[in-house]
Amino acid sequence: MPSSHDVGFVIDDSTNNDVLNPKGFGKGFDPDQIPKDLPEPIPLFGDAPDQIKEFSDSELLARTQELWDRKATLWHLRQIAANGQQMPTLDQGQEGYCWNYSLVRAMMYIRAMQNQKYRRLSAHAAACIIKNYRNEGGWCGLAYDFAMKRGCPSVEFWPEKSQSRTHDNPRTWENAAGNKIIEGYFDESVAVYNQKLTLRQLLTLLCLGIPVAADRFRWSHSTCDHTPIIKDGRVWPMGDNSWTDGWGDKGTYVFVGDSMARADGAVAVRALNASVN
Repeated sequence: MPSSHDVGFVIDDSTNNDVLNPKGFGKGFDPDQIPKDLPEPIPLFGDAPDQIKEFSDSELLARTQELWDRKATLWHLRQIAANGQQMPTLDQGQEGYCWNYSLVRAMMYIRAMQNQKYRRLSAHAAACIIKNYRNEGGWCGLAYDFAMKRGCPSVEFWPEKSQSRTHDNPRTWENAAGNKIIEGYFDESVAVYNQKLTLRQLLTLLCLGIPVAADRFRWSHSTCDHTPIIKDGRVWPMGDNSWTDGWGDKGTYVFVGDSMARADGAVAVRALNASVN
């Protein structure tokens, strides 16, 4: 297994556009859809930003190295999370529902951390309902709001990439209710498109083992950051895309450089309700 310096698939300012925008996969985070009169960003730590102590550069480095030395990152958990096997990358297909896939991936990591049975959750379910089956972009904050209220079903109840209305039935949402977010970092006082985390806040959460769904304007895409990793003497976010295991390093990436790593919208998941599903 790699050390915290032996990073996998790096995305930085020099990354080729063909890698960032491969044919056959959707994205769906479109900055042009965001209202032009946004209020000022509000930091996202529940009631007050100071509820979580941000780690200094030295603390980020030390905690990241410790996590890798102990093999205690969410990257390590991913290697065994699917009944002892690697948890496969999700596949959003060609629909622009990345903003829900990023959030659902974070929820799957929380299920694993809570020692719940492995279940591949269906990100298409909420996205179809929220967008009335239209193929449209959105924000991870929109996905978080839905998951708090109605949860997320498994693919047995709403198959991945399916837009069939037949799956919108009581059995599906009974299953979804077993996967509701009950703790996380989401500011209910601001709009879903205005959920914010600074890069330092994001990295602090990763060092605490808390996965983050992150929208990035530069990529017009939303993905799940889950592990802090060291590259060139600094800590950067590693995470999972939603374009299958065939993209990147088995579906994962490492953002290097402030412009690539900084999230323009972000929410974090800390706990789901107890579920027997």
